[in-house]
Amino acid sequence: MNGYDVIDLILFFIINVIAIYLLVDIYKKRRRKELDFFLPFFGLVIPLFLRNSLWTILLTIIGSIYIVLFAPYHSLEETNIIDVSINAIVEIVMNIMFVHYFKKIYY
Repeated sequence: MNGYDVIDLILFFIINVIAIYLLVDIYKKRRRKELDFFLPFFGLVIPLFLRNSLWTILLTIIGSIYIVLFAPYHSLEETNIIDVSINAIVEIVMNIMFVHYFKKIYY
């Protein structure tokens, strides 16, 4: 585990804690009182996980090509700044979609 792994873990926790806070806030202000929190939450997890997987695969391919062609001093065998950037982008995009669709369900 190197320094980039620690940065990646910290970013993962920060991004997801903010998203969960926003989801709970949306749930508390909901207009549709008949809906429970967990049913829409888990109903969104499956399609967003599939989108997340596609984003991760696409960005990993782009990042690997970038490293091979333009930044050969980065190692592909350990976590580097490209991996941290890819993970942060995917987490942010997934959580934005999560909050957006969650808001549509409850309003």
